[in-house]
Amino acid sequence: MATFAIPQPEAYDGKRDFMKVQTFLASLRGYLGFHEVADNGRQSVRYAGLFLQAQAQTWYQGLPRSLDGLPTHLNSLEEFEHALQAQFQPHDHIERVRARLRTARQRGTDVGSFIDYLDDLFMQLGDQIDDSEKLERFKAGLTGRQREFVYYSQPGTYAEAKATALSIFGAQEVQIQKIPKQPVRTEQEATHAPKAVKPSRPRTQSMGPPKPLRCYKCQEEVHVQQDCPQRTTRSAGEERPFLRPPKRLVQHPSAGPAPPSLAGQHAVPTKTPTRVVAAAKSRSAADTR
Repeated sequence: MATFAIPQPEAYDGKRDFMKVQTFLASLRGYLGFHEVADNGRQSVRYAGLFLQAQAQTWYQGLPRSLDGLPTHLNSLEEFEHALQAQFQPHDHIERVRARLRTARQRGTDVGSFIDYLDDLFMQLGDQIDDSEKLERFKAGLTGRQREFVYYSQPGTYAEAKATALSIFGAQEVQIQKIPKQPVRTEQEATHAPKAVKPSRPRTQSMGPPKPLRCYKCQEEVHVQQDCPQRTTRSAGEERPFLRPPKRLVQHPSAGPAPPSLAGQHAVPTKTPTRVVAAAKSRSAADTR
């Protein structure tokens, strides 16, 4: 007769997580049932307490004890499960799951991941949600063409809606082609390897022939402007037409004769101040007398 061993349940540490509590209790129930001690009354409670640790073990040891050393009010494995759930399972877990269910939406075109997410929430709700609500939540969470297609198909159950969505949008999987890895060259091979020459862009007929060079001074196509033979250098005394003319010096009447260095320059006549004219007239009148 073939024999086999089932894995022991992982010790529960008292973490307040719904899925972790349910997973531990299901694993514990199957393990004790396989060894035929699940229905052994208070003895099954003794075995179940051996799979607790950390905060869960502290809670278990703090329960009131009877003369046999076991908790007084725990007389079966079922009572042990109810006590553990009441202590560590979140009391607002159902409200949290329903809140997540109301905001559940499909991401992109991956219907399969969205269905897996909904099934996990439906499993946590258990018998507190019926099939019609599952169907409405599923259709409300779909997006884009997937939602329109499922609505127009008018499925009667949640299972039919899942099958319709998966048959159209979830059956085909995109095969990603793997890029072959390039062989790793040594440093010597990389040094002496010829460099790849980038091919030049071919000249098409639409681009036309290249335009010849043209001089902007004499308009010939033999040379450019900087090599033009008609280009001459400006002499030192040549006056630049684009520059302003030199400023003319103003010769004041009272300043006397202009110096020789300024004799060749033109003086701009200016208006003599009235006070200077009056003083000159008074001096000439005094000399006449």
